[in-house]
Amino acid sequence: SQRGYFSGGNPSSISTIQRIDFANDTVEATRKGNLAVGRFQGDACSSTDYGYVGGSTPGPGKSDVYRIDYSNDTADAPQRTYLSSASYGRGAVSNKDYGYWAGGTPSPTPISTIDRLDFANDSATALAKGPLANIRNNPTATGNASYGWFGGGYGGSGMISKVDRIDYFNDTATASPRGNLSYSVQLFAAAGNANY
Repeated sequence: SQRGYFSGGNPSSISTIQRIDFANDTVEATRKGNLAVGRFQGDACSSTDYGYVGGSTPGPGKSDVYRIDYSNDTADAPQRTYLSSASYGRGAVSNKDYGYWAGGTPSPTPISTIDRLDFANDSATALAKGPLANIRNNPTATGNASYGWFGGGYGGSGMISKVDRIDYFNDTATASPRGNLSYSVQLFAAAGNANY
């Protein structure tokens, strides 16, 4: 994609979608359509044609997923489907075929659930996969064509530095523990390319 999209946030569970143009990134982001409902602490992933925003507060978490149509991004993003359970504070990552949301919390206790959305059948409820090797709330995620990495977060008794890796070709298996982050952290951001 030649554009990046930002949506939702705090204060007050806003619904705004903003778009930046990668080829002209010194220009202020442009307001586009809105999420159908305001959300914060949601996480997003992307297929070639759509952006998906799922899992969020308020309340004990939400399971609804909203879809941004890149070819018609001035339109409001409607609810498209659901994750397998309500939660907030997840991490999200995707490859060309699937989007994955993992971790989060529906209550004070973090969970290890991984949900997979099939982009080719995106009106169907996401399927539970995995799980992560470690429970965590507020992780962040990055990935390449073969794997997704979920790092950090709140592990139930404090922040953690653990990193779990999902194998996209064997996503029913428990995610593999990998090398730790250099320090424990939550509520942070991640990005990646094919190698790093």
